[in-house]
Amino acid sequence: MQPFADERTDDVFNGRHRKDVPESIARRAARQIDILLAATKLEDCRIAGRGRIAKRQNTEPPTFCCNTEGRWWLTFEWQFGKAVNIKLEDTG
Repeated sequence: MQPFADERTDDVFNGRHRKDVPESIARRAARQIDILLAATKLEDCRIAGRGRIAKRQNTEPPTFCCNTEGRWWLTFEWQFGKAVNIKLEDTG
């Protein structure tokens, strides 16, 4: 199980500049990812989502999401007590 689903999310978390991610989004997403990685219960992930996380419909395995800002979302799976396959997505 990989903590990150793609290179963009890994770069953002590790502070590597990406032209396709605004700096303010990258900073906020990195903080949220840190919270997701530290979570030991799914309920802990609500802190990253400013009190809200949502289960995405029709996903297998179940996938959850929390808003980073505007059209930017973090999606992740919850498996064996931790967030995995975390991905920063631009839905715009």
